[in-house]
Amino acid sequence: MEHFGEIVSTCLAEQIHLIGLSLTSTQFDQFARFADELSRWNQKVNLTAITEPTDVAIKHFLDSLFGVLALPTGAQRLVDVGSGGGFPGIPLKIMMPDLALSIVEPNSKKASFLLHLVGLLKLGQAYVLNRKIEDLSRQDFGMNGPLSIVVRGLKVEDRVGLFACLLNREERLILYSTTPWFHSLDNYQLKLLDQIPYQLPQGLGDRRLIVLKKG
Repeated sequence: MEHFGEIVSTCLAEQIHLIGLSLTSTQFDQFARFADELSRWNQKVNLTAITEPTDVAIKHFLDSLFGVLALPTGAQRLVDVGSGGGFPGIPLKIMMPDLALSIVEPNSKKASFLLHLVGLLKLGQAYVLNRKIEDLSRQDFGMNGPLSIVVRGLKVEDRVGLFACLLNREERLILYSTTPWFHSLDNYQLKLLDQIPYQLPQGLGDRRLIVLKKG
């Protein structure tokens, strides 16, 4: 009988073509190990309410990987705010191993899981910050060059100003959403660059990537 992670990895392999991507056997193995650890830790730490392997593969891993459609060409630095169980930052890091990743998670138990995962998967240039977004400054990321901030699973309308303060001109804030962006950006030096719609397979939902850029 297949282990949880193997089922997740197999399902991901069947769907990854929807993004126009391919993964190596090493990357599929990383996703399998990620899924196994997510399932194991979820028994003691509330990381996710999604527990079926197919749902983990599609609603967490595949959904996270759709973020590559919104990243700028040659992206080198990524900040994942409110990562929770590691989404979308760690799947994107697995997909793009040369990406420098800062993972921001205020919950100490979830941050411990993320730190464990970074070590287990041998993810270089991946750092876990057990901090609140309100307490962050750009210097906390400790990386040179332009960055992109990704946010998934958080309501951000009342925090846009906080994110804008962390960005330099032309840098991006990428929001995973189920609804279009209708909110004013007049006070934040941000502009709506794009809204990228996509569908999860098996009727699991319509999504979109809201791409905001610092003006």
